[in-house]
Amino acid sequence: MSISQYTHETEINFDNLETECKNLERQLFPTLLNKEEETEEMEEIWYNLCQKFGLILMESPAHAFRHDIIRRLWFIIYPKISAQRNRHTKIKRSKRSTQAEREEAKQTLKTFLQEYIVFYEEMTNVYLSLFDPGAFKDDIQGTDHKLLQECLDDADKPTIVPILYILLTTLGDLYRYQGELDKALHNYDMAAFLSPGQGIHHNQRAVLETEKGNNCNALYYYARAIKASHQPFETSYKNMERFYELHKEWLKNNNQAGSPTRSDKEFKIRLFSALFIDLHRRLKEDTDPGYNHATTLEMDTVIREFESVLNGDVYSDKVLCMMVVINAFSASNNGALSQILTFRFGTALANFVKQNLSKKLETLPQRNKTIRGLLPLLLVCDYILTLSLGEVKAFQAAEEAFWTKVCTLINIIKGTEHSLALDESSLKNKLPKDYKDYEGFTPFEDFISKPSKFTNFEDARNIVRATNSKLRMKGESTQYENPLKLAYLLAMTEKTEFLTIGTDGYYIFLRDRTTKRRKM
Repeated sequence: MSISQYTHETEINFDNLETECKNLERQLFPTLLNKEEETEEMEEIWYNLCQKFGLILMESPAHAFRHDIIRRLWFIIYPKISAQRNRHTKIKRSKRSTQAEREEAKQTLKTFLQEYIVFYEEMTNVYLSLFDPGAFKDDIQGTDHKLLQECLDDADKPTIVPILYILLTTLGDLYRYQGELDKALHNYDMAAFLSPGQGIHHNQRAVLETEKGNNCNALYYYARAIKASHQPFETSYKNMERFYELHKEWLKNNNQAGSPTRSDKEFKIRLFSALFIDLHRRLKEDTDPGYNHATTLEMDTVIREFESVLNGDVYSDKVLCMMVVINAFSASNNGALSQILTFRFGTALANFVKQNLSKKLETLPQRNKTIRGLLPLLLVCDYILTLSLGEVKAFQAAEEAFWTKVCTLINIIKGTEHSLALDESSLKNKLPKDYKDYEGFTPFEDFISKPSKFTNFEDARNIVRATNSKLRMKGESTQYENPLKLAYLLAMTEKTEFLTIGTDGYYIFLRDRTTKRRKM
């Protein structure tokens, strides 16, 4: 199936074409609902309709957007894909199937999907070429279309990014169905750049991460899908519930004693991940802050194992930031116990940063040296400043322990010869560039601005060009990132009224219950 097979020589009347499409849809509707058997005539109608939808997308984005062509196209395509996937799954799971039959079914599915991938890639590459014509010149050769950057009118331009977003997400799905997870990931990432506040690509990424066995990553993306700033993906609630139950069952079978029983490193990491995920399941069900409660005891185990994982230097800062987001997701939905977890998690991070800090401060002029754990700690600090005050003693104790550790870090930084440079106003209140990765997550909107629903055309051009040149949105040079993050940590003293200088000249945590969390 190829768009280029549908050619035209005369000027297109899109209103007439839309009427033709609606007539074909009416004829197809009973077949799509499985009320009628599919015949050769229906197959021909289906194919004709796909080509007409493709033609509209390639010739008039404004018309395609106004009439929701991209979603109507998927509506007639997905039933065929779903049926083929179900056949493959049935053979794959059948105990009677031989290995040869499973392999044959797998290859049949890949071949079947390839036709659709070619179809969607043609459309996607044409839209991408509007931002970077040179990079996609070879990809769109032979494709019959008149969609050129210089020919876009005022009605077309605002519709390009929304349509491209759906094309990329759909292409990611097709590659995921085919088992090409890296290609799927690339398309989901591109979609995320174009609209970070949409939930659907986060949900699809969560499914992909589950298939890859990256369980904390998967929970992170479900959290992002549910707390998306513009269009949360409602199905993610049910997906998350199933995800929780799978890990509950895994723990039941692998950790009946409630603590690690095997020594191998891979199992311990898998176990910590499952404990962390199951804790969030419990937090969803129970918000009792009492110390003797089973959930609190499980939190003790998770924090203890988290400290062990940090000392083993297992997780990257990116994954640690994902855990911060997951904690914020639970804290935004649940009660004080979830907030206590955020504080305790942050305290463990502060201890980890302190271990790394003394080594790095001596070589601070080597500005590309990264202080592990610093970025996720900054996220914790900023998020905690948005929380309402808790009145339970457990909350107050966790809060004091966290900010006391942060004060220790600030005092260490202040005591170095580089502290004056870090106090420069040009660095102090500048958001770390990595914060951009968390745009569109509603619990962070008090300190990370809510993005537009879709990236504007000019920014999308920069995204596409950066991705194609393998810059992956590096933005400004990383040369000043380390000093910027340290300066940002120092600036916490200016954001709050309860980090104050004591009689010995060092910062301490000191506040009464009426003190504001963040200075206005």
